[in-house]
Amino acid sequence: MTPLRSRWLTHLDQNPRARTLDVALALGVSEAELLYSRVGDDATLLRDDWKALLEGLPAVGEVMCLTRNAHVVHERVGAYERVEFSPFMAGIYGETIDQRLVVGRWGSAIAAPVETRKGKLDSLQIFDKSGQAALKIYAVDGTDRQAWAALVASLPCAEPPASLTVEAVEPEPPRADDAIDSEELRRSWAAMKDTHDVYPLLRRLGVGRLQALRLLGAQWAQAVEVSALNELLTGAATDGEPLMVFVSNAGSIQIFSGEVHRIVAADGWLNVLDPGFNLHIRESGIASAWIVRKPTDRGLVWAFEAYSEEGDTLLQVFGTRTEDRSQRPSWHARLGALERRAQSGGSELYRAG
Repeated sequence: MTPLRSRWLTHLDQNPRARTLDVALALGVSEAELLYSRVGDDATLLRDDWKALLEGLPAVGEVMCLTRNAHVVHERVGAYERVEFSPFMAGIYGETIDQRLVVGRWGSAIAAPVETRKGKLDSLQIFDKSGQAALKIYAVDGTDRQAWAALVASLPCAEPPASLTVEAVEPEPPRADDAIDSEELRRSWAAMKDTHDVYPLLRRLGVGRLQALRLLGAQWAQAVEVSALNELLTGAATDGEPLMVFVSNAGSIQIFSGEVHRIVAADGWLNVLDPGFNLHIRESGIASAWIVRKPTDRGLVWAFEAYSEEGDTLLQVFGTRTEDRSQRPSWHARLGALERRAQSGGSELYRAG
């Protein structure tokens, strides 16, 4: 037993309900390093053949996929279907599992049984190079256990190192607002033809995503109350408004498309608790919320976006598009009402981190 594993067990004796992430934070290590302390016991380090791993997942059938960041957890039950792989990005396309995976940032993958609220479950846990969780995949009742075991057995690392090496995260320092060409930002934003144009635009101009929203002005971005998220989800559930909910971290973007139904606020968390889709939002972690409009060749795409105090994107909610790829007028009206209330409220809606 490694010293870290011994420390983990001691911590669990004193805190039996602590999650792995909480233990890692308490012990001053990454979650990947903590889970790696079980390798050779009941966990298996997999080799970094991301293509083989992803292309092997459709055979295992139904699973539960979890993507989280510091304040939001997105859980989706379904099956992997179509996998499109490139050395830096992979796209997962299907009726239930819909992901964009930044495999170029992945560092390690570990297969291990874990204790959850639903009992002990087999898991595949993928971490980025800093040791933070990118994607977790759990076996469920509908999983083909033989196919799951065969996939794990096909990918073990032949010679696991004595310890897992992780890279320190060095965030890029933000540029001052007055160093940004705000006029060019607004011109380029207005000229976009697709929502996917946002990332290259921001990279080209050297502007952060939240910084861009502040500089774009009310034509394109309006801060709203953080509490508007509860109203948005509850109203959409009541009216049957179909949504697309994006949650991301450095290594994974996970997407839900469809209607939400059961919205529950409890103990500081705002939750969607539906069969096949759970969403958990720590409301205190949201420092600002925005209504954002993005021009496309099929009209404006409106989104609700939530950000942490550090400026990280926590959550994006879109209205689903119709057959002609335009958003529904009902979605624009819903966000427009939130925006007008914010504009007339007169309160400071955004606080800088």
